[in-house]
Formats: sequence, C-alpha cells, structure tokens
Amino acid sequence: MYIVGLGPGDVSLITLKAYAIVRKVEVALYTGSLLSPKLVKLIKENAREIYNTAEMSEEEIANVLEEGYRRGKLTAWFHDGCPTIYGGLWGVIKRLRERGVPYEIVPGVPSFCAAAARVGLELTVQERSQTVIISRISRRTPMREEERVRNFVGRGTIVLMLSIHAPELVVEELKAGGLTENTPIVVVHRATWGEPVEKIIRCRLGELPEVVKRENIKGCAVIIVGPCTDEDITCNVPPSVVYSPDKHKYARSTVVEGH
Repeated sequence: MYIVGLGPGDVSLITLKAYAIVRKVEVALYTGSLLSPKLVKLIKENAREIYNTAEMSEEEIANVLEEGYRRGKLTAWFHDGCPTIYGGLWGVIKRLRERGVPYEIVPGVPSFCAAAARVGLELTVQERSQTVIISRISRRTPMREEERVRNFVGRGTIVLMLSIHAPELVVEELKAGGLTENTPIVVVHRATWGEPVEKIIRCRLGELPEVVKRENIKGCAVIIVGPCTDEDITCNVPPSVVYSPDKHKYARSTVVEGH
C-alpha cells in the first residue's frame, strides 16, 4: 500500500517510482481538485477503482486503503506535491498502524520547489539567507504561538503554503514581524500546471489582497518572501564559496584517481 506524491502538476515531473505505481495501481485514491487535470486523467486511465478523497473522512480513506490491501490489490493514495508536507496523513497513518496495514510513502516534487523553479529563483542566498522556513497562516488549523509567521521574519526565506485564502492575515503577520507594505513578494498559483491556470505574480506585500482578488486566486498557491525576491538580488549577491577558485583547487586536489 502506497501514499504517493505526484508532484506539482506537470506529468513530466512525476518520479519514476511514482509513475510505475500509477501504471500498475488497481485501487486509487486521489486528492480531488489539488491534482492537475492531467494527473487525474493519468490515474483514471490506469486504476480500476477510484476514490476522490475530497469527499471522504479519514476513517473512510483508511477503510478503503485497508480493504484494498487485504484483497491483495495494488492500492495507492495519490497526493499533489509531496505528501510529507501538509499532507493530512496523520489521522490515516494512525489507523493503518493500529490495523497492522503496512504502507510506504513515496515522496514527490514539493510545490514550493516547483514555484521557485518556475520563477527562476534559488530560495537560499549566500550570506543573506541560508534557512528556508515553510509555514502557513493559521485560521482554522490551530498553531502554537511560537510558530506564528511573525516570529520567523528576518530569519531566512519564508515560504507560505495553504495561506492564499487569507491574504489580509498574511499581510498582518508579516508586517507584525517587521516587514513593510513595500516588501517585494512572489506568488505562484498552480506551479507547472501551464497556461492559463498557472500564474506567476511579483508584487508588494501590501498589494497581496488586491492581487488575490483581481487574479481570482482561491487555492494551490505559494507565497515567497525573503532576500531571493528582491528585484536587485542578482546585482548584490556575493560570490559563491562553493564555486570559488580556491574551492575548485581544493576539490581537484582531493579527487581520487579513477573516480
């Protein structure tokens, strides 16, 4: 039994292992509107039994997974991006463990990595940001006070997922951490889905609520804020230590002949 990440949306970004499972799956569960139409089509072309988990509870998901496993069917629960990040797995995993149902999680390309790639960004910036913080804005999902986004401002690159539905709260939290409304940010909607669905937007923090409304962005979006989103970043990035002449000299001197 598998829990599989199918990546951000582009079928060509599915891992080889995930693709092999899709081609052989018999009982398939998938995360509804979070998967691109092309990925859903691929699943439906191969699976004999199909369930949309957007309409199911944790108990129902676990029941289908267990039943498929007990019947000896290749069973898989397909997720967008990578299921190890905001995958909503714990309730189902708990039930599978209690029932003695073995499972394997197959990672996928995370949507925030795809978003950065589509914009042409490296999330880490030498001497300015060596930390990437993945978080979200809390509305219905409880969060500890120390995990509020405002506490992470200035500590690295911040990637916000599952937060585009509350743009006003995003602005409020980031401003509470010390950012101004003029801070440049990047919003990527449905990265790698292709036109006209995919949208890449550079704007100012204070413009976010207006942008979300104007572009009709309702979900599946990543917000990036940090040194990498500065317009002049390519003019101000210090030389890379990894690719400095001294580093290359050292690397060459440690190469073992024949390897």
